[in-house]
Amino acid sequence: MISNTGDDDGSAVDTVLGRAKIRDFFEPRLRIYSRDVGLRKDSPKIFRLAATRAGVSANQCFYVGEDGAERAFARQAGSRTAQHPFLVAAVLDGQSLEHIRITVPPDQASSDWRAVLSRLRVVLLNVSGSNPPVVDAIAAQRAVVELVSLHFGVDLLAEVAEGSLASPGAL
Repeated sequence: MISNTGDDDGSAVDTVLGRAKIRDFFEPRLRIYSRDVGLRKDSPKIFRLAATRAGVSANQCFYVGEDGAERAFARQAGSRTAQHPFLVAAVLDGQSLEHIRITVPPDQASSDWRAVLSRLRVVLLNVSGSNPPVVDAIAAQRAVVELVSLHFGVDLLAEVAEGSLASPGAL
């Protein structure tokens, strides 16, 4: 785990992670905080440090983050990357990612269409309208095929070139 922590040192960040009950998911030597190591995610150096601490080559590491510039630095260090945790398996599987516009079918507009998109690991970027909702999203190839089979309207807007989309919205 790599974090730009500003003025906070590792013990302050560990306290926050402890309250969230996630600190112990990460080995202490693999919790890399910018203030403690004197590096930020604005160059490949911190990503190389993470690989060294993990005792693996950078190409065995995977960086997940919304910031395209940070992902670019991770790739310069040799790591694979994804914009969102939902997309990791697809990237590892070699699937291309698509920027899509989804029109929810009228017969599903009142149902839990969000649960369908979540199950398919679709990253929502924007939702507009309500009858039917229109959703801009990022999805892997297989999710697109499944959406079409479920009668969702899907317009392919563009293949997602790594680093091209800024940050997925929190929906």
